[in-house]
Amino acid sequence: MTYSYIDADVYIIGLAVTNAISSGVARIKTECSTVFLYIDCCTRVTVKGTSPVPS
Repeated sequence: MTYSYIDADVYIIGLAVTNAISSGVARIKTECSTVFLYIDCCTRVTVKGTSPVPS
C-alpha cells in the first residue's frame, strides 16, 4: 500500500516537472526564434536601405 502511494506521488511529481520543463523550453524556443526573426528582418531592412545597388 505504502509503496504504491509513494510510486504514484513520484510519478505525478515527475510528470509535473517534465511538463513544466518541456513547456518552459517550448516558450524559450518561441521567444528566441521571434527575437532572431526580428533581428533578421531589421538587418535585412537596414542592409537593403543602405545598399547603393537597387534590388
